[in-house]
Amino acid sequence: MHYGHLILKKDADNRIYVNNFNRQGEVSGEDISVKLVHDRELVIQGKVVPGYQYDYEISYTTSIGTDDANFKYLREGNDIKVKNVVQLEDNYGNVLGGDVTNLSFVATGQGVSNYIEPGKLAIIKQDENDQKLLAGAKFSLYDQNNNLVKSNLKTDQNGYALVDNLKPGQYLLKEMKAPVGYQIDNKDLTVQIDEGQLKTVTVKNKLQPTLTEVNGNLKWFDKHNLKNYRPQQVGVNLMQNGRLLKTTIVSAKDRWNYHFEKLPEFDENGQRYQYTVNESEIFKYKTKQDGFDFIHVLNGTTSIQGQKIWQDQNNEQDYVHERLKLN
Repeated sequence: MHYGHLILKKDADNRIYVNNFNRQGEVSGEDISVKLVHDRELVIQGKVVPGYQYDYEISYTTSIGTDDANFKYLREGNDIKVKNVVQLEDNYGNVLGGDVTNLSFVATGQGVSNYIEPGKLAIIKQDENDQKLLAGAKFSLYDQNNNLVKSNLKTDQNGYALVDNLKPGQYLLKEMKAPVGYQIDNKDLTVQIDEGQLKTVTVKNKLQPTLTEVNGNLKWFDKHNLKNYRPQQVGVNLMQNGRLLKTTIVSAKDRWNYHFEKLPEFDENGQRYQYTVNESEIFKYKTKQDGFDFIHVLNGTTSIQGQKIWQDQNNEQDYVHERLKLN
């Protein structure tokens, strides 16, 4: 008689298999032994003489109690059973037929064959530029039929998330939320999970771009458009590093103000963009640019800017100057 303690485990389909068998007693006979192979088979080994009848019995207890959720896998109707598959092999692994010898194996129970070892998936989240590990990314895992397998897979402070007990096959990994300050990666990643293997994938993110804006104004010195030469609208071009990025139309309804918003401040290499503006030549006007502002002076019109300075001993004689006229 050989008896012991049987530990079971689940496969990728939640089926129960032998995981370990600890012997607690010995079988009779020096040439008889029982061992565990492939993490799932109990094998009786011994010398067999053709023509003789050999009877062996194995008894064991499982590590799964009746209050365990996995206990249902050991039940067949009202009986609690573990099925054992028996075959006779020689020392070279050749399966022997029943005409060579008779083998009687006494055991009860129900089990399954063709064990499938679950696989695992490790997700590593990094900064695209400096490979810094990023916490807080969230993923969902789908099978090849786009059925949700796992959700809310969140990377820890080491940028790491682990998914275990995966049935071998092909999966889609989708990023649902990027780490704070980073752009989400919208590309689905195809992942192949192999039996009993750990698959590691690295997903990288770009920083959210720092945004800036360009604002300006068009000023007119033409005696309030007295001669009606002022155009109804003007196109202002925004240049990024000397190349046209976009154009906006400016008119009186905008109070001749223009805005370019949500402009990336840096390129992908971390270099700051240089933004400039220009406009087409306007008929009958001379144009001067002051930063992002444009000053338009009608030909034949003089624009004078100055400051009045009074030298009267701080108005000692109490004269009042209400108006200054320039001719």
